[in-house]
Amino acid sequence: MPQRILIIGTGFAGLWSALSAKRLVQIHKKENEVEIVVVAPQPLLVVRPRLYEDNPSAMVHDLEPLFQATNIAFVEGFVEVIDTSKKNILFASEATGIATLGYDRLILAAGSSVVHPRGVDGLSKYAFDIDSIASASTLDLHLKNRPNLPPSKARDTVVVCGAGFTGIELATELPSRIGSGVRIVLVDGASELGTQLGPGPRPAIARALDELGIEVKLGSAIASIDKTGVTLRRLPKKKTNLGAFVWMRHCACPRPMTSLSRVTLLTFLLIRGATSP
Repeated sequence: MPQRILIIGTGFAGLWSALSAKRLVQIHKKENEVEIVVVAPQPLLVVRPRLYEDNPSAMVHDLEPLFQATNIAFVEGFVEVIDTSKKNILFASEATGIATLGYDRLILAAGSSVVHPRGVDGLSKYAFDIDSIASASTLDLHLKNRPNLPPSKARDTVVVCGAGFTGIELATELPSRIGSGVRIVLVDGASELGTQLGPGPRPAIARALDELGIEVKLGSAIASIDKTGVTLRRLPKKKTNLGAFVWMRHCACPRPMTSLSRVTLLTFLLIRGATSP
C-alpha cells in the first residue's frame, strides 16, 4: 500500500505543496510508492492577493484539469478534525457525508479568515472586507452602485482600516475603481505605514498615497462603526461619515497560537506541539 502525503487546502501554499511533492516523487521514481492527495471544499484556486481589484469574482481558477494532468488525487470535503495520534482526518462532504482519511505525512495549508474583534461595535454588521470571493464581490457591487445613491459626503467617503500590504493596495486601487471626487481615508492603529513591510518601501508608499490624495490617519484604532459613519478611538474622538468601510486587519488561522492569531512553526514548518508532520 503506497504512503500518502495529504494536503489540506487549494490555495497557493496547498497547490505548490502538492506540485512540489509530486515532482520529488517523480524525481526519485516513487510513483508507485507515494500518492499525493489534496482535500478542500472545492478544486478551486482563489487568487486572494488580488481580491482588492475590480471584478473580484473572476479571480478564481479551476484546478481539476491540473490535478488530473499531474495525477494528484482530489477529495472534496471540509476538514473538521485532525487526529495526529491516529494519523487521520475527519472531513465532511455532500458526496460522502462524514468520513475519515489516513495519511503518512500531512501538510496543513488551509489558509486563514478575517477576524472581527468584538470590541469594535458594529463591525460585523456594517463593514465590508475582501477576505473571500463573496465578500469582495459584495464590496465591488456596493462601490459600483454608489453613483445611484443620493449625493452626500458620506456617500463619497471610503474608509479602509489597516495600512498593511493589502490595505495599502486597496486604498491605492480605489481611485481608479470609483473615480474622482471621493474621499479615501486609510486608518491604522500603528504609528507607521506598512509596519510589516519594513522601512525600505515606506517613503515610496507615502509618496504614492499623497499623490493619489489619500488621507492617512495613523495611531487611530477604530472604536465603532454604524450605518452613518466610523468613530476613531484616539482622543478627541471624531466621527467620520462614510459610504463604505473596509476592514483589512487580523486574520485567524485554523490553529491560532499567538496574540496575532498566527501559528508558531518550528524547523521545516512543523507546527509547535505536533509530534510528527
